[in-house]
Amino acid sequence: MIEYTNFTKSTPIDNRILCPLVVFFCDTGQFARSERYTIAWNALEWIHIHDPEKWPDEIPDDPDNPAWCFCFNGVQLFINMSSGEHKRLRNRNLCDFMTLVINPRENFDAVASLNTRQGRLLRENIRRRLEKYNNGFVPPELGFYGEESNKEWKQYQLEEEGMRRPDRCPFSHVSHSRKQRHAD
Repeated sequence: MIEYTNFTKSTPIDNRILCPLVVFFCDTGQFARSERYTIAWNALEWIHIHDPEKWPDEIPDDPDNPAWCFCFNGVQLFINMSSGEHKRLRNRNLCDFMTLVINPRENFDAVASLNTRQGRLLRENIRRRLEKYNNGFVPPELGFYGEESNKEWKQYQLEEEGMRRPDRCPFSHVSHSRKQRHAD
C-alpha cells in the first residue's frame, strides 16, 4: 500500500488513471465464505493502524459522513470489494477469491467529475452499462461522493440478495496518537 500510494502521489493522473491496485485474498479454506467481507474490512483496519501518515484533516473520520472515504499514506482511496458470492452484481464477481480493487478517489473525478456536464453524462453512461451487464440490477447504494445521501463505505461492500452488508460500517478510525501507542 505504501508503494502504491507513493506511486499515486508521484505520478501524474493521466499516467496512472488505469493503474488500480488489485489485492487477492487466497482462500485456504480455513474461513467460511460468509467471513470474506469481515476479513477484507479487518485488512483495511490493519492497514489503517499501520498508516505512516496522519489521517487527512479535510476528510471526516466518521464513515457515515458523506465526505468520508478511506485514506492511506495521505491518499484518498476508493475500495471495491468483490467476491465470487456476487451473483446479480456480475461486475463485482471477478473471481472466486475476495478481491479488493483500490483506486485513488480523485481518479473518478478526473474521468467523470460530478461538477461537469461531460462527467455527469459519462457517469450516467457507466451506470447504464452496469445495469445492462448486471441484467437490469443497479445497487441502490450507488451514489456520488459528497452527496448528502451518499455513504461511500456502502459502495465498498455492495449488498445483494443472500449477501447482507452490516448496518454500520465495520471500519473504525484510530487517531494518530493511538496508532503511535499501538505501534510501541
